[in-house]
Amino acid sequence: EKVSRWAQALTLLSAAPMTAVRFDARSLCAAIAACGSASFARGWCWAIWLLSKVPHSAEGPRPDTVACNAAISALSMSTCWEKALGMLNVLSSWQLKSTTVTFNACTSACEKARLWRFPLDLIRKMWASATSLAGAVCCSLSPDVVTYSAAISACEKGFHWHLSLGLLQGISSEQVAPIDVSYLTGSRL
Repeated sequence: EKVSRWAQALTLLSAAPMTAVRFDARSLCAAIAACGSASFARGWCWAIWLLSKVPHSAEGPRPDTVACNAAISALSMSTCWEKALGMLNVLSSWQLKSTTVTFNACTSACEKARLWRFPLDLIRKMWASATSLAGAVCCSLSPDVVTYSAAISACEKGFHWHLSLGLLQGISSEQVAPIDVSYLTGSRL
């Protein structure tokens, strides 16, 4: 059943300009997510195709951060980590703000590809987005338990257990509530 959903989503969206049917940003996100969860290896291609076609259409929704996050998640499911990281530049060029969800999806893509350096860089970038205002830190992006768990898992898969343990300490010192997965990963080290 899921296999046919992405095809139905593409059919509906492609027929919209020729009919009175209007689709909104939610429809776009749902179609991108359906393509990303397609049970064939290249579902991410359709997700990216949808995302790339929408900004050029005269009518209909313009892609937003949520749509881009759905595309990054589709890339993550297919271990297309380079394309997932490239989407960070796309968001910036479209003048959209990355969110913690954006970085989590990129971190997850790297983790699935067994890359440990990029998740650490992404966490650093998230903290670098914090600005200091009269001594108070105002964070626009903060790594959360999902960010840390994916980074810990990536370090573990890359046989860098000492980095995983450092990230576990970071979770504790930054008052992020670690979930069981983080501790399970750390306990296997």
